[in-house]
Amino acid sequence: MNDIKKLDRFQEDAIKEVGNIGMGHATTSLSKMLDKKIDITLNSIRFVPLVYVPDLVRNEDTVIGVIQQLKGSINGYLLLMLSKDSAKFLTKMMLDEPVDADTFSEMEQSLLKELCNIMSGTYISAISNFLEIGIMLSPPSQVYDMAEAIINQLVGMMITDAENVLFLRTEFNVHTEKLYGKILIFTDTASLAKILDAINRIAAQ
Repeated sequence: MNDIKKLDRFQEDAIKEVGNIGMGHATTSLSKMLDKKIDITLNSIRFVPLVYVPDLVRNEDTVIGVIQQLKGSINGYLLLMLSKDSAKFLTKMMLDEPVDADTFSEMEQSLLKELCNIMSGTYISAISNFLEIGIMLSPPSQVYDMAEAIINQLVGMMITDAENVLFLRTEFNVHTEKLYGKILIFTDTASLAKILDAINRIAAQ
């Protein structure tokens, strides 16, 4: 089994490339949905030990999060989080009308869930195709809570099966606005080994 602590340079570069491919597909889907030119920059991508993941969001406020279970050849969860301000900006753009600054209406929640579902779906599909690994996503479950509370829920669910989490920090550029989001992929140790084996298989071709 591959040890995540001993990734070689090719594996590191390949994981970053997989992330960029996924983000590229997510950008295209989001631009079509909003009918706006949108750029999504992958600011950082790294593996973080599971026990340290809550520290990544320790001082962050309330966020909109969408959780989906990973199924198929890979087992785990995908979490996409948007800051409250970013989520509000996107719903205002989709509805093309003023929105309440403090609460999310049922319509706004539905739109955000669909938006996040499209982003995560195209992202995972791109990764699945690139690595030639069958990965499916469950229907999205939306949460509105402190970022740390959401993270702790998933850490508790994966604590016996996972050692590391793939952490992606993204920046959305919409016109002159900069919006921020995070994608965290929680996989069990066996699934992570499959991902690294797929990367090594590509390297050997």
